Amino acid sequence: VSGVFNAAIFYNDFTNQQLQLGFQDNPADNITVTPTAGPVNAGESEIYGAELEAVIVPVEGRRISAGYTYLQTEINSIETFVLPPSSPYVTAGQQHPGDELVLSPENKYTITARYTLPLDESLGSVTLGADFIHTDEQLSNYDDRNSTHPDIAGLGTLPDTDLFNVNVSWDSIGGSPVDLLIFGTNVTNEKYFAFVPGLASGTGFETAVLAQPRMYGVQLTWRFDGE
Repeated sequence: VSGVFNAAIFYNDFTNQQLQLGFQDNPADNITVTPTAGPVNAGESEIYGAELEAVIVPVEGRRISAGYTYLQTEINSIETFVLPPSSPYVTAGQQHPGDELVLSPENKYTITARYTLPLDESLGSVTLGADFIHTDEQLSNYDDRNSTHPDIAGLGTLPDTDLFNVNVSWDSIGGSPVDLLIFGTNVTNEKYFAFVPGLASGTGFETAVLAQPRMYGVQLTWRFDGE
């Protein structure tokens, strides 16, 4: 049995970090403006964690690999960002020291299995593959958690996901320079949001970006160099 094992730890200390702040109507004037958002250099944070990777080849033609990431993030401080008195906007950022950074799941792991059929080389190489990807829940924005509407308050955190992908590859079909790939992603058709921006406090409604749906496809590759 052959295999590979890699491990790494990391630590990052950021200063003068860009944070996304919302900008909405200034109640002190009579000017109506459209709510917006933008990054400002106003924060300090730290990011640390570990990454593990393992590959095992129990017998020829079979390969199992796994990867794991542990991630911790925290905003250490936020500088006060003051707009000019003449500005029709006021800041509306809801992040606070002690909050985690958005889109930073604590745990993520993948398991991949590959099996190459024992065929004669003249037929080419046929490999069956499957991937499982788990991602913990993660914060998407800082604003929605403060909403009094229960449906909006729950949108600030993206739920954990379990995705399953499969594929079949046939390289050098019959000894030719043609490769075939048949794949399916998110085959269990899990429906989830990839990002929710946190617009509700300024607009009264929320939007979201849908994640990749279940897809099937075929890819044909012709290698003109014949290799």
